[in-house]
Amino acid sequence: MRQRGFTCAWEVSPASLTFVVDKGVVAEKVVTVLGPPTMDVTPTTTDNASVKVTLTPQTRDEAKAKTEPEAGKSWKLQVALGDEAPVGEWKATVTLKTTHSERSTITIPVDISIRGDLELSPKSAFFGFLKVGDKATRTIRLTSRSATALHRVGIPSPRCGERARTQRVRG
Repeated sequence: MRQRGFTCAWEVSPASLTFVVDKGVVAEKVVTVLGPPTMDVTPTTTDNASVKVTLTPQTRDEAKAKTEPEAGKSWKLQVALGDEAPVGEWKATVTLKTTHSERSTITIPVDISIRGDLELSPKSAFFGFLKVGDKATRTIRLTSRSATALHRVGIPSPRCGERARTQRVRG
């Protein structure tokens, strides 16, 4: 790889990943790692069990290797989310260890948003700065993205100074 007439030491493309998927969907993205002929990449790690990584060295075209011997090595890094990944917005980091003298560790940030079936709109409600006895009403819509019927079980009404509590109903 060349930039402005000289050979780069290494490159990671893309430098970060973003997943936005529905719960239960398996998703995968590919990152390409390029380095000089002397660089090697050791097995990768991730700080989140829901993120799976697979590193595969890529073979070079022999004709290209003869015409561009400085072209270096490349690896394909597959980053996948399993179908059991939790609903919510969270982050993960994929870490690669290399033998490159200037960059022994490469980190790839991963932003993940997994949507569950239920969706609130808006996601929060501000009631303003109320005085004791003031009343305020806001509407929050709860919808099922899969069009599954919803049944209202109840919404507790907190007393002044208490926080509203919710209860998960299993059925």
